Amino acid sequence: MLIAVGQALAIVLVVRWVAAGIALQTVAVASTVLASAAPSPSWPWPWPVMALIVQAALVLIVSLRRNWVWAAVAWSVPQLASAIAVLMSGFDGAAWANVIVSASVSAAMLAIGVLGRQWLANRGALREERLMSAGLSAQRRELEERNRIARELHDVVAHSMSVISVQATTAKYRFPALGDEAEREFESIAGSSRQALAEMRSLLALLRSGDEDRDAPLAPQPSIADIPSLVEATRRSGVRVGLVVEGVLDASAIAPALGLTAYRVVQESLSNAMRHAPDADVAVSVRAGADALEIDVENGPADASRGQQPAPGSGLGLAGVRERVEALRGAVAFGPTAEGFAVRARLPLG
Repeated sequence: MLIAVGQALAIVLVVRWVAAGIALQTVAVASTVLASAAPSPSWPWPWPVMALIVQAALVLIVSLRRNWVWAAVAWSVPQLASAIAVLMSGFDGAAWANVIVSASVSAAMLAIGVLGRQWLANRGALREERLMSAGLSAQRRELEERNRIARELHDVVAHSMSVISVQATTAKYRFPALGDEAEREFESIAGSSRQALAEMRSLLALLRSGDEDRDAPLAPQPSIADIPSLVEATRRSGVRVGLVVEGVLDASAIAPALGLTAYRVVQESLSNAMRHAPDADVAVSVRAGADALEIDVENGPADASRGQQPAPGSGLGLAGVRERVEALRGAVAFGPTAEGFAVRARLPLG
């Protein structure tokens, strides 16, 4: 009974503590041989039927839950212990036949367990591969749809921007009585529309997947050196913008990605101020320190006396600014202030 309890306990232990379970099973097997040899060495009882079933179950459990090394140990160590005990106890040939049967049956369980575990692992890997393939297919379809929408958006917006550019360019010929100030205003509108078209086409060239578009030349991207020109163009549209630049390095000494991000932060902040706070004063500050570039754009409250209403926005502009800044390991904060709205970004130089 004690030996039977030990074998049952070995089945329980091997599930979590494999070494302890194998050791207890080995001791139980050796004890069975020694106990069987006391009445008569002619009894073929090194492996009784229930002990054989327990050994086969133990090997199967270990081979299914562990790698093949542990499974081989679970099979070989009890078999080796029983063989040594048989030699020490003087069993006859029938006992050795019993040992061979036990080794063969448990070896079959070992093979079944190892192959079953490998089959389960392959099945799990195939399932993971299928899930990954489905995810990649969904992402590819989403990207294709985004590219299609981007192309359609380009076609729609490009037509309107082209009309604006043509109308602004030909206004001085169609209306000869225009004054110099009005002509300069129309020239500014035409230049802004052409710049918007150029940037849209360069972005669309990145989105296109055809081989004929991959080698399309791209226009130079804006940099930090273009911020004064951006502010000046905004002033020509009637917005009162103040610009302070301190300690800014030469544009060639700043990484292109950082310069482009700084330009986009100022551009989106100015657009946001013009859209949501018309006729408000805007202050732009660009300061370069020892390890970071700090950008502050703050606007005052809208001037309601002139009758202009804030224009609704999609809410994606500032989200795009956050993504650009965080991609460079920077930080950005934006929100209402006591006097209006502020956008503050910090871009590391290193």
